[in-house]
Amino acid sequence: MKRIITLIVLAVVCTAAFAQEKKKLFRETTEIAQIENGDKEVMVFSMPENGQEHYYLCVGTLGVGDKVIQFNVDPLFNLFIPIGNTLAEAQDTLDQLKELAKQSKGAEMEMVGSVAIGYPDDSLNEPVTVRAFKFLVEKKLEFSVKRGEYFRSAYLTKIDITALANGVKMYRKLHPKQQ
Repeated sequence: MKRIITLIVLAVVCTAAFAQEKKKLFRETTEIAQIENGDKEVMVFSMPENGQEHYYLCVGTLGVGDKVIQFNVDPLFNLFIPIGNTLAEAQDTLDQLKELAKQSKGAEMEMVGSVAIGYPDDSLNEPVTVRAFKFLVEKKLEFSVKRGEYFRSAYLTKIDITALANGVKMYRKLHPKQQ
């Protein structure tokens, strides 16, 4: 009798689980350019939605802290920034970021982004502040998202941004039919 009840409960649970609308854990993406930045990967990729390609910059995982000290304790959530709907727009956005990194300390720009696991979700409305600064002799960009009283930040060097921009440029040359 216990086996029959167990089988019935198991069947009901399995049926209920399959009846739920599931969010895809993995989506189709095409990697355009990727670099290793210390212990994290930074990339430019495209993701089709409704027949249209959308290009994103994945800055990597974010630290948690204040404006001075950041602790990298969250290995799951990445910051995704939309950089255009065509390869030309993506390259232009990366060139703007490269120019920002060349500017003096304190220069900044506002972008929108998404802090999510795996791929950008539908809520691309997170305000992201991109700020240029110099650490020793290296020029860097800080991508920060304010959450209440604390900040979540990720950092890219000017060299990283240049490498990604060059990767997108090379991809455009190798795939001239793609916009």
